[in-house]
Amino acid sequence: MIGLEVTVAIILWILALALYLLWRESFTSRGIEIKYFTMLLIKLGLFTRMVDYIVTRSRPLWRGIAFVSVITIFVLMWCGFVAPTFIYVPPQLAPQQLFPIPSLVYIIHMNLVKAINSLLRYGTVKQGTFIPMIPLLPGITVTGKTLLMMLPAIYIGIVVHELFHAAVARYYNIPLKSGGLFTVLFLLYGGFVEIDEKELQKRPLKQRLMVYGAGVLGNVIVALLAATALAIIYTLLPSYAGVVITNVVPNTPAANAGLRPGDVLLEIGGIRLLDCYHVGFVMAYTHPGMEVTLKVLRSSGVETVILKLVQHPAIPSRGFIGIMIEDRVHISILYWMYEINMALALVNALPIHPLDGGQALFSLLEGRVGGKVLNYLRILISSYLASVLVFSIALTMALMYWW
Repeated sequence: MIGLEVTVAIILWILALALYLLWRESFTSRGIEIKYFTMLLIKLGLFTRMVDYIVTRSRPLWRGIAFVSVITIFVLMWCGFVAPTFIYVPPQLAPQQLFPIPSLVYIIHMNLVKAINSLLRYGTVKQGTFIPMIPLLPGITVTGKTLLMMLPAIYIGIVVHELFHAAVARYYNIPLKSGGLFTVLFLLYGGFVEIDEKELQKRPLKQRLMVYGAGVLGNVIVALLAATALAIIYTLLPSYAGVVITNVVPNTPAANAGLRPGDVLLEIGGIRLLDCYHVGFVMAYTHPGMEVTLKVLRSSGVETVILKLVQHPAIPSRGFIGIMIEDRVHISILYWMYEINMALALVNALPIHPLDGGQALFSLLEGRVGGKVLNYLRILISSYLASVLVFSIALTMALMYWW
């Protein structure tokens, strides 16, 4: 389903495109271009001058960033694509604290195998037979208030990514063709930088790897700063964490216990809460008839509420409080700052050309593999991995919106 935001943005884009086509020369002379009929570029000389100023003022810092960026991109390539990860479960919920999450390469290939198997057995792909991969598409998969919370993170993530690429390039005196701001259909916003690719290809392998890895490192730094802020709030400032109760279902434990909209839920069963995802995770380990203690923040202070859970209307084995919740604004912004920047880092570190990871990997192979063989490998590996990844995303979207 396409949201109102997308409809309005597309109408405005059509008007902007018409104006650009009518007065193209005038816009181009002012550094404004539309490429591929979908991307508006606003070239700003200020951007390149700003990059030079930043690098000149802090050269030792960028020398360190350039060094760490090479390590970062290959570590993320391994961790984000090949190696499994783990999530932590508090001991109050389960005796096993670490639960493995399959690697991305495993997920996309298992989705392909399971989809083919489901087609052969049932003639269709059934939900629940594969691991869904939902892309964050403004106005389509993400709308409303959530979209507003995401936009600053998207903008900062893209600008930081491009700024780090540009700064490391300028540290090694690699020219920048241009830089500035861009928007795609008035839905996605960010900054861009055009590095002189011909000059970059003439540089030693070490310098090229540093430039390729810099953007990924920039996103990792922003993600770590956001995660640190969330950790400080969760551990040292618990009254600033929790979720806001927006509605209370009548004749439920929440209503009977006197919970009301505007209350901030801080704890369930002694477990501090950070956001809505955390609440859902905790409630997944509850059952009907279970007695839980809640800590609720009100204008009068923190209060303790004890209630007995009833059966969840949709999941009979799970407990039900009877409330609707949403994240607090500052938590939501920090969460998306972490999520978006980590996603940008992981995606750009994938060994798919022309992503940063693909360029770094195939540059590393240049001296070890012949030119023709390297080109075949680049096309084969990038096309295959991109196709399998897009298949998983397309399958998820099809089951969500069309099937």
